[in-house]
Amino acid sequence: MGQRETDTEKIECRAKELGQLGFKAYDALHLACAEEGKAQVFLTTDDRLLRKAKRYRSLLHVRVENPVFWLTGVRDSEDTHDEPEPN
Repeated sequence: MGQRETDTEKIECRAKELGQLGFKAYDALHLACAEEGKAQVFLTTDDRLLRKAKRYRSLLHVRVENPVFWLTGVRDSEDTHDEPEPN
């Protein structure tokens, strides 16, 4: 019977992969945790992290957004759903 990788080991491995892309150690660990936890969005005000996440968007398994822009998008989406449908 093969040995199953624990969640912690998966996170550590993924964090190392992200570190090799140039993410700082704690950023890589936080992103790896968000991915493992199946988060839909990872919010940060760290401009350097946002730029790097944008560059590697296709390799990440979580959307990385600035909280202000993300909230604006959510509110705009809600406003669109609240408008009455045209006749």
